[in-house]
Amino acid sequence: MKPLSLIAFVLMVSLPLHSQNRLESKIDSLIAHANYQQAIELIHSQATKSILLQNKEAEALMGSGKLIEAENILVKLSSDDPFTKAITQNNLGYLDLLKGRYDLAQDHLEKARDGLKESGKDNSKEGAKCFANLSLLYWSTGKFNQAEENGLIALQVRQT
Repeated sequence: MKPLSLIAFVLMVSLPLHSQNRLESKIDSLIAHANYQQAIELIHSQATKSILLQNKEAEALMGSGKLIEAENILVKLSSDDPFTKAITQNNLGYLDLLKGRYDLAQDHLEKARDGLKESGKDNSKEGAKCFANLSLLYWSTGKFNQAEENGLIALQVRQT
């Protein structure tokens, strides 16, 4: 009887995680296809919004040009988890990049990169986004060698 209890417990714990991953994948797909309003509506339909979902909402808002709304969400987020904190830092960096605030963007993006390394997830999809954003930043500021280097890292991470 104990093995069945263990199996039941594992299923109860893993099914919500699987469901959450599917939700995040759906939102990522909507954002990638520029369906920002649908992504926002899907996020708002959730009973609770995790820090990751709030970051996704900010990404959708940035994509639709609503930078002030995105910033209002991002500045309220805090986490002790290095990975989650890095995602927020990356989004703040991208927001600053869009606003032309390159010094702040560099600070946020470098903190994001360091947080991803600290959490061991610099080779994740989020790591690739961070390196791509660093590449955009360096390109925008005329640092073409650094732009190329970070762009190549982003491509390598996405291909693994």
